[in-house]
Amino acid sequence: MVRDDPAQALPVLRALSIAVNFRALYPPSHPKVVEGVDAVVGSFEACLKERGSDSMTFLVIDHELLVDDRPIRSGQMYLAPLIRTMSRLGIERVTLGAGLDQEQCHSLIESLASIGEPASTEHVILGRIQLSLAEAGAGGGGGDGRVSARGSQFSEHDIDLAQEGFLRYREDRSGSIEQLDRMLWHFVEGMDQSSRSLLLLGPMKSLDEKLFVHAINVAMLVVAQARSLGIIGQSLQAIGLAALLHDIGKLSLPPTLLDRDEELSDVEWEILKMHTVLGAAQLCGLEEAPPLAVLVAYEHHLRWDGKPSYPVPSVPRRPNLASQLTAIADTYDVMVESRGFTGGVHGEAATRVWRERSETFLDPFLVGNFVLMVAGAEVEMKG
Repeated sequence: MVRDDPAQALPVLRALSIAVNFRALYPPSHPKVVEGVDAVVGSFEACLKERGSDSMTFLVIDHELLVDDRPIRSGQMYLAPLIRTMSRLGIERVTLGAGLDQEQCHSLIESLASIGEPASTEHVILGRIQLSLAEAGAGGGGGDGRVSARGSQFSEHDIDLAQEGFLRYREDRSGSIEQLDRMLWHFVEGMDQSSRSLLLLGPMKSLDEKLFVHAINVAMLVVAQARSLGIIGQSLQAIGLAALLHDIGKLSLPPTLLDRDEELSDVEWEILKMHTVLGAAQLCGLEEAPPLAVLVAYEHHLRWDGKPSYPVPSVPRRPNLASQLTAIADTYDVMVESRGFTGGVHGEAATRVWRERSETFLDPFLVGNFVLMVAGAEVEMKG
């Protein structure tokens, strides 16, 4: 590796992105936050020694991250959230100098986690972008609870077609998946990168409508977070379709088991848990169903730490990235009960659930990124 290779800075950027996501999820004294700060300082000192320099500058220009004026092409899962956060805060440049200590690093992480006001310190220099009022309002506009397409909004007809495809699964599984695939691609193409891409559909009355709305909400949230991690194109489409179909096995369960408020008996709970295996098995029999959809249907209730959950795989394993993204979006939509953002992710109860499940059921990095993503969307909506 050459001395000025920008990839030398990747461990620093990775550590910074992880630390910011942990701070979004945990209080400042939490061991993960403390470890994150130490990791940033340690990786930065090692990088300066390797490069033989006394400072390092990160630039964000046109949604691309540069290290000392040279673009860095790898590590998109960690770079994309960091780029998004810096752009939202109007931070164009971050210069870190030799002598960076834990206190100054913590201040930087607080700023990037939208907890503290961005400010330079002795060994951290932040450059700000000042937007004019006209620029800040560009691409804005209101929303009515529907996902907004560029220059227009999805119509009731679009939503009805998607619901028809979802509910057709009971009678025509092959045709319904083809229809859902087309509709999801339409949604993905229409979703812009503003907060409007995170607006959830409103609650529905019937059980079938509730299952459909939950599926659409989860798919949209998964697509939004996958995009925030730098996933694009056919990979984004495959992840979105898999999320849309994650609970498809529930359509084959007794409706009376799903549409009830009272606590389930042990036998009923065991039947409900079968929706993962049932959905995966059904999708396995369809040529039109991508393998990732089968995997997500089976895995979306597996624990991130690999400990027992349901279903019980023959060999313990961690769920794949798409399954984890789906699990986080699934948890979020259940917590807010398809009511949108009011009282949602930043509510005390919701945050407590995420903290309890992080590092056990859910990947803490992805949960922290989701919290930051939704927080940014809320800021944009208020603006």
